[in-house]
Amino acid sequence: MSPAFDQHWFMALAAPGSFISLEGTDDQNCLSSAVRQARLAAMPAYALLKAEGRLGVNDAPHRHALTQDDWTALLDFSDRNGELRPRDHRRPAGCILV
Repeated sequence: MSPAFDQHWFMALAAPGSFISLEGTDDQNCLSSAVRQARLAAMPAYALLKAEGRLGVNDAPHRHALTQDDWTALLDFSDRNGELRPRDHRRPAGCILV
């Protein structure tokens, strides 16, 4: 039996590094409201380390999958936090990111 834990512990342990959760509002496996609550619970750790803008959630209208819009949200979030070198990351649909 594995020990119980809450998702916000993982999010808080990532501070002050960037953490974005990519969520589908119609996801049959995860509750987006629970993810939002986990983010709220982790926010004090980011505030303590003066990294408030480095914790995010992207809600998109889809089920349990990553879509092109999720990839764009992830890369935009990383760009805002200075974690990617400048480049045009908006690739056509079906393009594999390596």
